[in-house]
Amino acid sequence: MIRRKSSISFSEETRELVNKFVSRYPDKHNFSSTVEEIINDYAALLIRTKRELKELFSDEEMNYIYDMLNGSIIETKFVNVRIILVAYIEDSERYHELSKKWGVDYKKFLGKVEKLSEFQAYGIAKMSNFYWEKNKDKIDENRRKMEEKK
Repeated sequence: MIRRKSSISFSEETRELVNKFVSRYPDKHNFSSTVEEIINDYAALLIRTKRELKELFSDEEMNYIYDMLNGSIIETKFVNVRIILVAYIEDSERYHELSKKWGVDYKKFLGKVEKLSEFQAYGIAKMSNFYWEKNKDKIDENRRKMEEKK
């Protein structure tokens, strides 16, 4: 594998986390290889988790999630992501009745989300981020067309 040198900066807190990480390769333990291992592990786990979630949730349920999380920023540092998603779902149902909009069985859907691990809930949030980023141009174009009609 070709290796290229990159320069990035980390906060002291992040540097401490990397230095505390127990590497699978203790003989190669240096900051760069540890960061690479963390990133590769994270990416592999996220890919597998997304696959699991696509099997667990219907297209309608995923659309509910995307709609609900549109414009949301979920901070993972202080609160369990699953708890945040459950609260968002309860609020989205109470104030916007998204289950009617997307044809979702609310209680069954909420039950699925309540059973997720925190990493699975994080995976859902990342899938939503990806969905909105991927569709950003289409959304912007539709918004422009709507404004032109006014």
